[in-house]
Amino acid sequence: MDAPVFYEGSGVWHVNASPTMRSLGAVLQHPDLTVIIQPDEGSDLAGIATGPYPSLQDAMDVIAVHLAGDCGYARRKRYP
Repeated sequence: MDAPVFYEGSGVWHVNASPTMRSLGAVLQHPDLTVIIQPDEGSDLAGIATGPYPSLQDAMDVIAVHLAGDCGYARRKRYP
């Protein structure tokens, strides 16, 4: 399963399942700039090692392995 990650602001990234866009959880940045994965209850991220991880990229790599898919930054549509 693929999982796009959407930046929500203030050190919070939301993780959704693709293509359904069902919520899987969030990645949260701590004041020391490490990040943790916070799975939604009952989501496919249940049982993942939550961290802390040194970077968002490291957390996305762990999510990709856990889901046996890709995990990366979501592409948002740009409007003129």
